[in-house]
Amino acid sequence: MKLCIERIKSNIVQNWQAGPTVLDHWPDQSDYIIFIDESGGRTLKNVRKAIAMNTQPGIGERHLAVAGIIIERNNFPEVSDAVMSIKNKYWDNGIGFYKKQRCEKRVCFHSEEVRKRIAPFDLPNETFDSFTEDLSVMMTNLPYNIIAAGIDKYELLKKYGDKSYDAYNLCSTFILERFCKYYLAKNKKRGSIVFEARGGKEDRNILRYLVEELSNGAIGTANRQESSFIDGVYFNPKRCQKSDEMKSYFALEIADLAVYPIMKYARSGNKDRSFIAIEEKFHGWPNYSNKGLKIFP
Repeated sequence: MKLCIERIKSNIVQNWQAGPTVLDHWPDQSDYIIFIDESGGRTLKNVRKAIAMNTQPGIGERHLAVAGIIIERNNFPEVSDAVMSIKNKYWDNGIGFYKKQRCEKRVCFHSEEVRKRIAPFDLPNETFDSFTEDLSVMMTNLPYNIIAAGIDKYELLKKYGDKSYDAYNLCSTFILERFCKYYLAKNKKRGSIVFEARGGKEDRNILRYLVEELSNGAIGTANRQESSFIDGVYFNPKRCQKSDEMKSYFALEIADLAVYPIMKYARSGNKDRSFIAIEEKFHGWPNYSNKGLKIFP
């Protein structure tokens, strides 16, 4: 089973521990894959600076949300078909013209570009309204689950002091320990982890952290036995580079569309239309607080 919308003829690199590796195929042994994306600032640098100056950090710096979209193997084709159906409905063969890059490539559902109506999402008003409605219905109806975390970095440092925190690692740990406990170990299933690739240093940092966690026999509170159901940790861009960006890793697009409303909720406590569309997907729904969604500190 292919992770891109079209087939990609390439082999999976087995030694994922050695460095950030792209996953092109659904691993034969994995029953689930969790696809992870984030919204908001990762670093604490500007938050530390604001605290030192006794000011508030900028709205884009204070909060971070990380969301994991969990898809079961048997449901993967349905997710693929639904994403591609919308792309084909609004763009010829799902290919759009990106003005900034001055080229055609696979339309990729990126929340910021959709919200700002950046090409190819600069559709006429009526068409754009229809498109966003289809996206909302898709996010509500697709078979997936969410485990997510939101963090107020300003309150974290104020409450616990300026320790060597990595906000992204904290959120990822919360997500993955629950993935191990409640989806893998509990059901005696196996799973893989796919992060959206952000860059060499950032990807190597989270990979190094997780390899160390796994080698120590645990991810957060997930013990050795629970963590042993993880098959690998991978890092994919939203588009496949081998295809000249004419194919996309669409499960990461689902994660991107979900994480922004989660970040807004973590920041304000308000549930907008996009959050309500995905709310029942949280693990533990309807009592998903600290189960499918943790807001901390």
